[in-house]
Amino acid sequence: MSNSALNELGFAEFVAKLISDTFGAVLASQIEQQDKISELNNLLTLSDDEFVAKCMQDHELVFQLEENLKQRYPFDSDVEHAVYKEAPYQAPTQQKEESPSFFKDLGISLKEKLDFSGKK
Repeated sequence: MSNSALNELGFAEFVAKLISDTFGAVLASQIEQQDKISELNNLLTLSDDEFVAKCMQDHELVFQLEENLKQRYPFDSDVEHAVYKEAPYQAPTQQKEESPSFFKDLGISLKEKLDFSGKK
């Protein structure tokens, strides 16, 4: 609020308007957060296929995903990144590191015989 508005309203009215506007902003923010939580909860109830179908319609999200994949997993080929259907994957072994490094990037560590059988 400008100084002229403060002078026109008087101190008590200024404080009342400030409190009212602040309260209104807090309520609007809480309503927006509740809407976002509700939207996330609705997404969590979808099956995997429904989730992918719904989210892949959001072109901005798809663009952001593609850009992130290009940065994290660059690839020297006709494709823009190393994440695509039937892309080669090297599981980590004692001699070789995982490539692309999905588990490392996600902070996931799987132990043979504990998390998987190791059999093909």
